Amino acid sequence: MSLLNDTKQELLENKISSPCCKRAFLAGVIRGAGSLSLEPEGFGLILQHPVPELIEKCAVLVKKLTGVQPEISKKEKDRILGNKIVYEMKLDAATTRVVLTSAGIVDSPYSVLHQLPEEIVGKPCCLRSFLQGLFLAAGSLSLPESGGDGSVKTSKGYHLEFTLTDRDIAEQVKDLLIGLNINAKLRERKTTYAVYVKNGNEISDFFAEMKAMKAYFAIVNTIIGRLARNSANRQANCIVANADRAVETATKHIAAIRKIDRAIGLNNLDETLRETARYRLEHPDLSVAELLRIMPNPPSKSGLNHRLRKLLEIAEQFKETEPSKH
Repeated sequence: MSLLNDTKQELLENKISSPCCKRAFLAGVIRGAGSLSLEPEGFGLILQHPVPELIEKCAVLVKKLTGVQPEISKKEKDRILGNKIVYEMKLDAATTRVVLTSAGIVDSPYSVLHQLPEEIVGKPCCLRSFLQGLFLAAGSLSLPESGGDGSVKTSKGYHLEFTLTDRDIAEQVKDLLIGLNINAKLRERKTTYAVYVKNGNEISDFFAEMKAMKAYFAIVNTIIGRLARNSANRQANCIVANADRAVETATKHIAAIRKIDRAIGLNNLDETLRETARYRLEHPDLSVAELLRIMPNPPSKSGLNHRLRKLLEIAEQFKETEPSKH
């Protein structure tokens, strides 16, 4: 099972106790996956979703709210939802009016509210329930090295998204997330609006707030794993860079020593420089630290570096001329 499916399953299993939170949960689902039909007596409500447990949970909440037991039907290859099998709950106008009014979606038979009422998202428990319903209905999640549904690899990084059809509602959802210290942003698409979050820590905070602890720990583990890999990569890159610098430095030393040897001979150097030059020539692949370990009477590291710099300075005094061509 993918992380997205696991997370939604965990949220579906969460119990909603208070009536206000039940209304908020329904409001989130309807805002994310509901559509309205026009009936002579007012709006009718249609809820469609590929996850049957979500439709079943909403049916239970509708019955508790209205006393009406909604019917659920299975529809195959719904073109609008990408030819997926979907489950559908339809409500008549009378039942819809009670549900939509309680969920803060309409204030009269044909008037849709383009704002989220305070009684739906004002209390922390209701806000949580609303966002749970909205994520279940219209949320997606992807992490580095896992697909949007956890099954396909991607390099796009952390991504939490809600897809909505009402710009005003999308703006308010973004503001609600910002109020939870989650830096949400809004992107307009052809016919929808995406509220999204890209920061892994903030996404994990969101799921902690939603009481979806499986998702929280999965994201935290991903963050820790990436940090560990990045640290290891940086250390490996540092080792390679240090090795490259050591080779470059040793090459300069050897070139200078050979230049001195051709110009005046190494025997004309003082004893310490002569010894340093000989060990450097005999061990061209060693770093300065490694060279110190094999010298019989090694100076300090700074002392050896001083000697090698001195050899470079002496070599600078000699200009080599190319032999004339006949």
